[in-house]
Amino acid sequence: MLSETVRLFLDSLGREDEYEYYVRKFQSAESDCFAIICPDFDCLQQSGAAMELALRHLLRLDLVPALLLSGPRARAMFTELSEREIPVDAVEAALGTDAVRAGVGRSGEAGRIPVIVHEDSSLLPALRHAQPLVARRLHIVRMRGALADSAGEDIAFYRINDSSPAVDPADETVLELAVNLLENRTLHVSITSPLNLLKEIFTIKGAGTVVRYGSRIEEYSGADAVDRERLRALLARSFERGLRNEEFLDRATSLYLESEYQGAILLESHPMGQYLSKFAVDRNARGLGIAQELWEKVAERTPAIFWRSRRGNSINRWYQTLADGSHRVGKWQVFWRGVDPEHLPSVIRFCVEREEDFVAQEPRAK
Repeated sequence: MLSETVRLFLDSLGREDEYEYYVRKFQSAESDCFAIICPDFDCLQQSGAAMELALRHLLRLDLVPALLLSGPRARAMFTELSEREIPVDAVEAALGTDAVRAGVGRSGEAGRIPVIVHEDSSLLPALRHAQPLVARRLHIVRMRGALADSAGEDIAFYRINDSSPAVDPADETVLELAVNLLENRTLHVSITSPLNLLKEIFTIKGAGTVVRYGSRIEEYSGADAVDRERLRALLARSFERGLRNEEFLDRATSLYLESEYQGAILLESHPMGQYLSKFAVDRNARGLGIAQELWEKVAERTPAIFWRSRRGNSINRWYQTLADGSHRVGKWQVFWRGVDPEHLPSVIRFCVEREEDFVAQEPRAK
């Protein structure tokens, strides 16, 4: 149960359903620490109060991170944390040994933050040795925050094996670090600032850069070519409701699927273009950029497309950035891209009159 004070703070970061989901997810993690946080020296010198606030809120949520401090200023950084009276314990065992795991575990069980201090190593080798023993989630925290492209715009997702933009020269070193770490494909790596750390952790949109290998998006010409059971399960998890009728899947004439069934777009042929009947991303995979990857693949191959979304749906703001226009009718907001203007009335009518695809949602218990 979240205290009123903690809940009010989390409300300032984002939507209640999002932060509650991430709190439950991280609290149920099997490791002693839910993540490794790597602040640089400037973070603690220039924004130590923001780091302190973030760490204290994590502890209030019973989420213990491990901190990793490396290089010649590691001891000075630990002293800075200690002087702020943050409950931290130094873990100074040899990297890559069970003593590190044991030290981290003891601190976590006591509700204190384990700080791995290693003055004799730079960050990359220190992380390579420590990360497998501690957590599969890594947040690199620096004053510059997210990676920026050559125009100075923040990059939300950097996909290593895709056509990601060139980064600002000042970001090349930290990007190289992240790429090297992602030889371990199970690792989650993000780069953010002290002020945005909690928003990066507890919201789908985040407030930094997630660095990862891009997904493999596969296209199919009908539902018979896919694993229908896995697709149904993905839709149920994404929309938290079951399908009214199995025949709904048979109407799909094009399906774009992430290879591990973490996301999907279903299209149906229509005289005025393609109707996007379902856009689903597994809740566990939200915030990784899979929705953007799916959309890019569909937009590249679909000149005219339209879809509907419930009014008030939090994703509608993103849909507005994808669409040429939208129109609200009753409980629906209809979006379109590349549709001939003279066809819009019939497209809107089709979307509004189409029956529901899912069973009615049960009201939440008070």
